[in-house]
Amino acid sequence: MGQARIVVVGCGGAGNNTIKRLMTIGIQGAECVAINTDKQHLAVTTAHRKLLIGERITRGLGAGGYPHVGQAAAEESAHQITELLRDADLVFIAAGLGGGTGTGSAPVVAEIAKNNDAIVVGVVTMPFKLERTRIDKANAGLARLQENADTVVVIDNQKLMELVPDLPLEEAFGVADEVLAGMVKGITETITMPSLINLDYADVRTIICNGGVALVGLGEATGENRAESAIINALTSPLLEVQWSGATGALIHITGGPDMSLAEANNVGELVSEKMSTNANVIWGARVDPRLSGVLRVMLILTGVKSPQLLPRSKEESGIATATRRLAEFGVISAHDTIPDPRGVHAKVHDVGKAPSLSRRPSWEERLKPLEKRLAGRARKDKFEFPKKKAEELGLRKIFEGSREPVRDV
Repeated sequence: MGQARIVVVGCGGAGNNTIKRLMTIGIQGAECVAINTDKQHLAVTTAHRKLLIGERITRGLGAGGYPHVGQAAAEESAHQITELLRDADLVFIAAGLGGGTGTGSAPVVAEIAKNNDAIVVGVVTMPFKLERTRIDKANAGLARLQENADTVVVIDNQKLMELVPDLPLEEAFGVADEVLAGMVKGITETITMPSLINLDYADVRTIICNGGVALVGLGEATGENRAESAIINALTSPLLEVQWSGATGALIHITGGPDMSLAEANNVGELVSEKMSTNANVIWGARVDPRLSGVLRVMLILTGVKSPQLLPRSKEESGIATATRRLAEFGVISAHDTIPDPRGVHAKVHDVGKAPSLSRRPSWEERLKPLEKRLAGRARKDKFEFPKKKAEELGLRKIFEGSREPVRDV
């Protein structure tokens, strides 16, 4: 196999800002693509390739903060997006969730990339707490993105502020761009460029595939024992407020000055491996940056994590939440209904972060039986039934099929 083709797609204003940052700092071995519904913002975005999506729907004036408009715009331009991603092996999708274009278009781009057999990594930011109207949109967008992305790396802007509490808001957004761009650049160039320790694309693929939700930890240190100090700083980063020891995988990117030795970089990888679960898959790569003399910087990407403010860890858990959300969207149930589970467990539609622990995954037919009874009771006059065909139309069969491995309590 030749060199992997890596594409970074920035969706919407925040995603375009990440692309601009990548172009400014420079990235080797990846193509940067900016897509937007806002023609003016796209015009001032620097990228290898740019695409104005949904021109018929939005006339280049933006999505107005409505995710459904961003989604429709991406669907209108699906053919052009498909061409941009043709033959891509690894696709990063950068977006700020909570607005219109990024929130709505990122899941569509992910689905197109997945249909092109690419490994798909969402790289997104979540809103600040003060952006209350955007939080619900962001959570819904994150759920949709996870349906088609192999892994979604989430940067919580509120947590990011704990790293730089005194910065003005505008500069704080710049920090988020810096983190996202640095992460994408670090992974990409450790795959594509000569490095002290290279990341093998096949190894990266193993960790990213079906990684679920991932979070980033950042740490750096100087002086004696800087390797261990950098690891501790990364694992205790405010961005990693999770039970990281239960993560299913870790991808470590190490950067140091010319004084960084191979043994020191290797020590970082071993230290992380010791702190992770014995079943976790851990890989690392290291690059020398002449600007970091005396400094050792570590970036951890932990996959399969469980975070109280984010989505469930597994595809299995998120499948139940996805099903209930879709049923609510189609008007089959209300947003506050409780769906009886065949094993006596109840799950609320809006409670996407609290999917029940299951000892066995029920078949989709079993899962729908309570709904059939409820719907029959609501529409006795019409003798309405909930047929399998309707379930398939709603995408429920796909959600509830698959392996019947037990879900771990988390």
